[in-house]
Order: sequence, then structure tokens, then C-alpha cells
Amino acid sequence: MNTFFIVCLLFLFNVQSAGEGVPFASNCFHEAEAAQYGVALKDVEYEINAESIGKQGKALVKVSVRCRKREMKYCLAAAVHGVLFKGYASVNGVKAQKPMISQEDSEFHEDYFKQFFDFRNESFSGFAEIVPGTVVSTKVRGGYRIEVVVEVYKALLRKHLEDDGILKKMSEIL
Repeated sequence: MNTFFIVCLLFLFNVQSAGEGVPFASNCFHEAEAAQYGVALKDVEYEINAESIGKQGKALVKVSVRCRKREMKYCLAAAVHGVLFKGYASVNGVKAQKPMISQEDSEFHEDYFKQFFDFRNESFSGFAEIVPGTVVSTKVRGGYRIEVVVEVYKALLRKHLEDDGILKKMSEIL
């Protein structure tokens, strides 16, 4: 009986959240879940858009994440995850960027990426940095919506993935 009640409440919360026009899922991980299960960021919805042209080997992206705690690691993880698996559309004269990793490769290396995006070791955090003065945090039902501009070190990230055998080296491709 209790399980049925909880499922109904979760369903209602998701329907109400969707009705408010919030483009985020309600399943962002909080610290206790991260510690227990690690973090599969593919289960967390976020938005990523080009912000402006970054320096060579870097991407400036704006991410918007909904989470229970106001912690920047969610934004860093979303930015790196977005560059790797989603890419982003062309905005304000910034060229569109395709994902670095194909769906097929992400599934093949699923265990690697689960560990990479695990909040216990935060491997992803060395490949992104928040641009100072760009954080906008808003209190929303069930947590916070954080929008921030993040600089992702794409060249360094690519080299790391090449060294770990996830991506082919550019010299092998050409």
C-alpha cells in the first residue's frame, strides 16, 4: 500500500512539473543518491546551448540544470556530458557542435562513463570550469534551477579519451 501511494505521488509531481512548463525531469540526483549509486547523468535532463566562441580547444556553453541542492558540480557534469553526448545547436553566430561520442560508442563504453561521471570521484570536473559571474540560481519546487556559463576544455577532454582508448586518435583517423 505504501509503495502504491509513493508511486502515485511521484506521478503527480511529474505531471505538475511538466504542466508548469519546466523543461527538466524531477529525477536529478542528490548527494545521498550519488554516494549510493554513483551518477548516471544520462538520467538527468538539462539544457545546453552555445554561449559564445571559445578559445582554441575550448567551448563556452550555457547549461541549465534542475537539482535538489545548489551545487555547481551538477552544472560542470552537465556541460561535459552535453559536449560529449548531445552537442549543441548554432546560436548567435557560434557554429553548431556535434557530440564527440556516438550513441553506439557511449553504450559500448557505458561502464567507463558511469565511473567518469560518478560524483564520488568527479573525474569530469577537470575538463570544465565555471565562468565567474555567470551563475543564476532560482528556487523552484523541489530544489533549484541553476543556469551558468561553463568553459569546457574539449581538446584536453579528447586527449584524455584517446589516451584511455575511448576515442580513436586523430592521427589514426587521418
